[in-house]
Amino acid sequence: MNRLRASVNDYLAMRRAMGFKVEGLSKLLLNFVAFCEARGATRVRDDLALEWATSTIKVPVNDALFARRMDAVRIFARYQQALDPATQVPTDEICNRRYQPREPNVFTTDEVLALLAATDTLSPRFNAVTWRTLIGVLAATGDAPR
Repeated sequence: MNRLRASVNDYLAMRRAMGFKVEGLSKLLLNFVAFCEARGATRVRDDLALEWATSTIKVPVNDALFARRMDAVRIFARYQQALDPATQVPTDEICNRRYQPREPNVFTTDEVLALLAATDTLSPRFNAVTWRTLIGVLAATGDAPR
């Protein structure tokens, strides 16, 4: 068994023992190991990680899949680098998929007032009062209008 494959199996066993679910990570890392073995590599290298992450295996590679593959290699490479200092850890600048929230849509004062006025057209009256109260509470507790 290849040293890299043995390291991945040890890593996955350790993660399982700690209570992590590793099915998806396992598939990705074992696929990466097969990719490395086909190229005669015995440790993680940046160029191999990038080549593997962008290669079409069973499905076309989109941004999300590319980021997921790079994350899988990064996670394993950080672990492996403690055991083998020659292991290269791909930098976070290469397709970091950490969640980037979208810019919130903050209503202006005029927009909030227009919504409040529009609640008067609702019926029955209970619905109008309920929506007016909800919009008022959201406007009062949210970010200040711009």
